[in-house]
Amino acid sequence: MTPVLAAGALLFRWEEGELLFLLLKNARHGSWGFPKGHAEAGESPETCARREIREETGMEITHFLPGFKEVLHYHVPPATREDGDGDYDKEVHYFVAPAPSSRIQRSKEHRESAWLSIEAAKEKLQIADLRLLLDKAGSFLRSKGVTDGELGDKNWS
Repeated sequence: MTPVLAAGALLFRWEEGELLFLLLKNARHGSWGFPKGHAEAGESPETCARREIREETGMEITHFLPGFKEVLHYHVPPATREDGDGDYDKEVHYFVAPAPSSRIQRSKEHRESAWLSIEAAKEKLQIADLRLLLDKAGSFLRSKGVTDGELGDKNWS
């Protein structure tokens, strides 16, 4: 079975010297996660992630930081979907990007949004793979020297 392709990103910003990531709370099932969604036919993961971020947050992302791409694979059982849609494998490509703004224009797909520290975000994330993904993004940013208002040495290769 060919997996359903989806993509999204971990958006980050700084506030008073603290690294914060954006989480969205799904309106249908109440779980917290990162902006993401299903790819349209022929859409690359990068294009899908940009579109989903725009649709879910109102933000236009100009670039993802090179050197960070994580792919999660999981199975969606039919019992998890109210509409009966399910029983498929999913492949989600995640990128990391600086948020152009702290302001969110949340879509109707989500009932809450929050900018949270890594530790606070990990408390809200119910899925272990998403907590691990967040740790990886934080380590990546630290390894590249990303600091408040700066994108480090800009040597992203």
